[in-house]
Amino acid sequence: MNGEAPEHYNNDEGSLYKVAKERGWNPYLFDIVKRLERSEKKGEFKIDLLKSKFVIDLWLKETEEND
Repeated sequence: MNGEAPEHYNNDEGSLYKVAKERGWNPYLFDIVKRLERSEKKGEFKIDLLKSKFVIDLWLKETEEND
Protein backbone atom coordinates (compact mmCIF):
# COMPACT_ATOMS: atom_id res chain seq x y z
CA MET A 1 0.00 0.00 0.00
CA ASN A 2 1.17 3.48 -0.73
CA GLY A 3 -0.05 5.00 2.56
CA GLU A 4 -3.53 5.82 1.32
CA ALA A 5 -6.24 3.52 2.60
CA PRO A 6 -8.98 2.32 0.26
CA GLU A 7 -12.28 4.16 0.59
CA HIS A 8 -13.94 1.21 2.37
CA TYR A 9 -11.40 1.57 5.22
CA ASN A 10 -12.95 4.87 6.31
CA ASN A 11 -12.83 5.02 10.12
CA ASP A 12 -14.32 8.49 10.57
CA GLU A 13 -16.99 7.04 12.86
CA GLY A 14 -14.62 4.72 14.71
CA SER A 15 -12.77 1.54 13.94
CA LEU A 16 -14.39 -1.87 13.86
CA TYR A 17 -11.28 -3.12 15.66
CA LYS A 18 -12.08 -0.76 18.56
CA VAL A 19 -15.71 -1.92 18.66
CA ALA A 20 -14.66 -5.58 18.58
CA LYS A 21 -12.22 -5.11 21.45
CA GLU A 22 -14.74 -3.17 23.55
CA ARG A 23 -17.38 -5.86 23.00
CA GLY A 24 -15.02 -8.81 23.47
CA TRP A 25 -15.79 -10.33 20.08
CA ASN A 26 -14.00 -13.52 19.09
CA PRO A 27 -12.14 -13.65 15.75
CA TYR A 28 -15.01 -15.34 13.91
CA LEU A 29 -17.59 -12.76 14.96
CA PHE A 30 -15.24 -9.91 14.15
CA ASP A 31 -14.48 -11.29 10.69
CA ILE A 32 -18.17 -11.80 9.88
CA VAL A 33 -19.22 -8.33 11.05
CA LYS A 34 -16.28 -6.71 9.27
CA ARG A 35 -17.16 -8.34 5.96
CA LEU A 36 -20.84 -7.44 6.27
CA GLU A 37 -20.06 -3.84 7.23
CA ARG A 38 -17.73 -3.30 4.29
CA SER A 39 -19.56 -5.40 1.67
CA GLU A 40 -21.63 -2.63 0.13
CA LYS A 41 -18.86 -0.04 0.49
CA LYS A 42 -16.45 -2.22 -1.49
CA GLY A 43 -18.99 -3.06 -4.16
CA GLU A 44 -18.44 -6.78 -3.60
CA PHE A 45 -21.67 -7.50 -1.74
CA LYS A 46 -22.28 -11.07 -2.93
CA ILE A 47 -18.62 -12.08 -2.64
CA ASP A 48 -18.41 -10.77 0.93
CA LEU A 49 -21.70 -12.46 1.89
CA LEU A 50 -20.36 -15.76 0.58
CA LYS A 51 -17.10 -15.25 2.50
CA SER A 52 -19.13 -14.51 5.65
CA LYS A 53 -21.14 -17.68 5.10
CA PHE A 54 -17.90 -19.65 4.76
CA VAL A 55 -16.61 -18.21 8.06
CA ILE A 56 -19.93 -19.02 9.78
CA ASP A 57 -19.64 -22.61 8.56
CA LEU A 58 -16.07 -22.82 9.89
CA TRP A 59 -17.22 -21.44 13.25
CA LEU A 60 -20.07 -23.98 13.42
CA LYS A 61 -17.70 -26.83 12.54
CA GLU A 62 -15.21 -25.79 15.22
CA THR A 63 -18.01 -25.46 17.77
CA GLU A 64 -19.32 -28.95 16.94
CA GLU A 65 -15.83 -30.44 17.21
CA ASN A 66 -15.36 -28.88 20.67
CA ASP A 67 -18.73 -30.07 22.06
